[in-house]
Amino acid sequence: MSRGINPFIVVLWLMAAALIGGGVSAFLNANLAIGPSSGAMPLPFVIFSLAPYAILGGIIAVICLLLWHATQWQRRRG
Repeated sequence: MSRGINPFIVVLWLMAAALIGGGVSAFLNANLAIGPSSGAMPLPFVIFSLAPYAILGGIIAVICLLLWHATQWQRRRG
């Protein structure tokens, strides 16, 4: 029995990769985000402060997707 690829799972994999990649990118460009500023909080600082949560969210999404794939694999074998 041939099954198609679930587009929602593909989108979740892409979102997890984007969260992890974006968080790591924010950490690598940290020298742009830290420094004195006047007025409102600059956007690079906000992105830098949300980077750990983006990485954590991406890692949690990857773990959940791997568990989902494991349960699907187990159903097909059993």
